[in-house]
Amino acid sequence: MYGWLTELRSSARGPGKPRADVPVAAQPFNHLGVPHAGHYRRLLRVFARAKERFIVHLRPEDVAAELRSTPMTS
Repeated sequence: MYGWLTELRSSARGPGKPRADVPVAAQPFNHLGVPHAGHYRRLLRVFARAKERFIVHLRPEDVAAELRSTPMTS
């Protein structure tokens, strides 16, 4: 259902195969210029809304439910 999420995780290290043994420098605005920027924005909004409600832990199923309930915008 959310196969793009796996692709997003692996694309965080750039093109090619991700390597777990190589540290990655923080790139806080990297999500703005990637192919799935809309998905990143939706995902970040889920966490931002949770923070506004003082929710500090989100389970994957909570995130998935929130993503299903919000429309996809560009």
